[in-house]
Amino acid sequence: MNGDAITAKLMSTTDSGEWQRIGGFKLDFVTDHPQGLLHVGDRWFLSTVRIPEGEPGAPDLTVPGDGYLIEVGRENRVGTEIARLKLSDGMVYHPGGLATDGTSLFVPVSEYRPDSSCRIYRVDIESFQVVGEPVEFPDHIGALTMDTERKRIYGMSWASKRIYVWDSDWNLLYVNKNPIENVAYQDIDFMGGNTLACSGVAKFELNGHEFVVGGIDLIDANTWLPYHRIMITTKTHTGRLLTFNAFSHRLDYPNLDLLFVPDDDEDSNVEIYRV
Repeated sequence: MNGDAITAKLMSTTDSGEWQRIGGFKLDFVTDHPQGLLHVGDRWFLSTVRIPEGEPGAPDLTVPGDGYLIEVGRENRVGTEIARLKLSDGMVYHPGGLATDGTSLFVPVSEYRPDSSCRIYRVDIESFQVVGEPVEFPDHIGALTMDTERKRIYGMSWASKRIYVWDSDWNLLYVNKNPIENVAYQDIDFMGGNTLACSGVAKFELNGHEFVVGGIDLIDANTWLPYHRIMITTKTHTGRLLTFNAFSHRLDYPNLDLLFVPDDDEDSNVEIYRV
């Protein structure tokens, strides 16, 4: 299925309520706060952050946390931890969404605050080990994806306020303010052709009540303008919208599956929906 066919599938839907849930599986290990998800071949990878606890209900951002890349094994409806790679150093411990070129995973790990700094690690998929020195970058990168044909890497900052484009050697080609301000993208995924799928949530207050809405925007990678929005109304057993955390896709020709890990800790499941 090429990029145009994938985009056509996504363009055919406007609400997650139209999708078919084809299953999922529970992550039966310590997941903390999942951030990124990839399905590469028959292997699953998850990035997650362990945030130090401060006052009840709030993180302690004065001390270091831990960031991890985890290989997940799946057996029926249960996901188990095969291997865990710690990717954090001091206050730089918040991993973001994952990118891959098929042989390596690229994991941005940032300080847990906006307008900060990031180290982008390259991890060999076969050995599950870091390769070379991380790329240092002067912003918090929360989402990352890759177009291997055009040799372009796309990233977004904390709450998707800024967008970045690098070449395959991490030379910065483009940076600009994100023109979309009403959804804070949590994760992005290159869908082929010239399309990025950007998933996230937005919070707003009305008459003293807080509301949370979710969406996936299809964005033109040249103009960075959206041309289609899918409203996310589907929630998990905890009440969270699907697009709260990690998002990815999987081709199961002729089908397109969307993958989500919205919930934290013992509530974490990989949710799989077919468009």
